[in-house]
Amino acid sequence: MAPRRETAYHVRMRISLTAFLLASAPLAAHAQSIFGSGVISTPDSGEAFGSMTPDGKEFYFTIHRPDFSRHRIVVSRLTNAGWSAPQTLSISGTYNDREPKLSPDGKRLYFSSNRPVTAGDTTRRRDLDLWFSDRRPDGGWAASVHIEGPNGPTNDFSPSVTAGGVLYFISKRSGGIGKDSLPYNVWRAEPIDLVAGRWKAPVNAGTAINAGFETNVYVTPPAYREFMKSGTWPDKTMFILEARRAESAASIDNPAPGNVVSMKSRSAAS
Repeated sequence: MAPRRETAYHVRMRISLTAFLLASAPLAAHAQSIFGSGVISTPDSGEAFGSMTPDGKEFYFTIHRPDFSRHRIVVSRLTNAGWSAPQTLSISGTYNDREPKLSPDGKRLYFSSNRPVTAGDTTRRRDLDLWFSDRRPDGGWAASVHIEGPNGPTNDFSPSVTAGGVLYFISKRSGGIGKDSLPYNVWRAEPIDLVAGRWKAPVNAGTAINAGFETNVYVTPPAYREFMKSGTWPDKTMFILEARRAESAASIDNPAPGNVVSMKSRSAAS
């Protein structure tokens, strides 16, 4: 059988998991290797967007269909025998649920989804919104909550929240930085009421971060703490960004042929 041709989309998915691993510790300390080979990382390359609990015993990520449609959020648990087979979360599996990101304490799971905002709404939605689910005392996940404040009329996805509740995410909304009329940028929203899931209107993260085709961003906690103290990012702060451009318009769920995918490390001075 001839080997399967790797597409740009497969590369993009692998880069997402690689970026997760690189962002969790100094770059020089890691040699690249396949994570959870045969269990988490499988030959079809249908895995992406990893997030691990603080104790390192649960790994949340998404699996998509062979045609790259409908992502679902799954979890693999570390046992004495190694990582367990991924299981779909009770809050996922029906809609396009993507980019699960745990809060720093592991008690809340943020993600994006095209699920209905209003209960009973059967209208097919294409755009992604930001959601979260709180961990129950029994270890399961409570009903998903639609985030109030940052969500807009275009795709909002890839959420990441600091210990203080500041929400970073990717959006293709007006006011972005880049050559396109609606470029993909990193946006930032301050919390109003974390328990209720309310944030202020988001602001663009600025030219130190955005170039116009961002789809994921990671920053280490020590660098963020320094930013909160001084108002500037420490020298050589590593932002690992996933960039892609297409020769023609394409759905976020089905990138067009000819996409060029790369991973960049960017140092922010302010």
